Amino acid sequence: MPIYYPTDRNPNSSETLTLLLKCHDNRDKIIEWNDYRKANPDWVPDISDAERTGRLSSKVFCYKDDDGSCHGINLSKAKLGSVNFIEANLSRVQFDDAFLGNARFDKAMLIQATFVKSDMTSAKFAHANLSRANMSFTILKYADLVQSILERANFEGSNLEKVNMMGAKLGHANLSGAILNGVNLTQADLTNADLRNCEVDGTTTFHPSVTRNCRIDRDLLDSLNPSNRTSIADERKMKIEDPIALLRQTYSGFWMWFHLLALTIFIAPYAWFLINRWVVAQFKIVDGQESITLLECLVRFIWSGGVSWKDGWHFNFWPFTAFVLSIAYNAFRLFMLWKTKTLELMQQTTNQPAMYTHTRRRLWLNEAAKWAMYVNLIVIIYHSIHFLMQRVSTG
Repeated sequence: MPIYYPTDRNPNSSETLTLLLKCHDNRDKIIEWNDYRKANPDWVPDISDAERTGRLSSKVFCYKDDDGSCHGINLSKAKLGSVNFIEANLSRVQFDDAFLGNARFDKAMLIQATFVKSDMTSAKFAHANLSRANMSFTILKYADLVQSILERANFEGSNLEKVNMMGAKLGHANLSGAILNGVNLTQADLTNADLRNCEVDGTTTFHPSVTRNCRIDRDLLDSLNPSNRTSIADERKMKIEDPIALLRQTYSGFWMWFHLLALTIFIAPYAWFLINRWVVAQFKIVDGQESITLLECLVRFIWSGGVSWKDGWHFNFWPFTAFVLSIAYNAFRLFMLWKTKTLELMQQTTNQPAMYTHTRRRLWLNEAAKWAMYVNLIVIIYHSIHFLMQRVSTG
């Protein structure tokens, strides 16, 4: 193992720490390493891919009352199963894609640490401070997070099956898309937490817990065992998102008739044009007279925006672009009307809640549809004015 001293400016300290991780505890070397770390607070060692299984003194990583600094140390892809990090200061440390199965982080400082895609099965985080930690897409099955501080932590897409979060502080935490089967959230503080699109089962426990302004899906609440579910009073303080209710608010009742009227107004000019041309085709064309099919006539009308269509193929960019966008939006609107009525009918016939979730893609489409409705309204007004301003014979 290389020899180094606190006064050395460029020792091979990353290599030394890697060796420390692989060997038995060495008090003298730990003291030397910590002394160097204190003398060089800006030093960020990179010991990614380090391997260690067994007990490692947490003094290597600085106690919370130590004035040394190991912020930002890189332990990505490290294999540190069953390692002891109890009370260590690991703020901003990178554990991305690391193996930390059965590791001990009790009472550790892990503020803004990153654990993206790490395997932390059965790891212990009791009373640890994980504020703003990024634990997205991690495996945390059977982990212990009792009374840990998880405010603004990110658990998006993580597997938290059978995790014990009793009494944990999860204010503003992001648990969207996480697997919460069997998770114990009794007495947890979920104020302003995001629990949308999560997976739960009958053993997931929320009651009693603080859930003020917590964002959650109606389907998730309905999937909980009634004895493990929050009270009605607590649910009134939540921001419950019900995709079915939102769908019905947008495409059912009064709005259904509004959308049907808008579809009728959109189609009317083209239907009237076809009927008018059909009458001409039936009664006014004589043998030998130049003519075109009704289909070509309609396509010319759309291609030219209704201007000079009789004289041939004249492309009119803005009216044609407006028509394409309108046809796309109205097709989407028609599909959503059909989807809404189908879900309503299913709920009425089965007497069971209809299953419908707002994925990111659906949320984006719904938001785009809101703006498209206003654009489409402008297009309808334009077409209506154009239709009404056409000249007719008075003779």
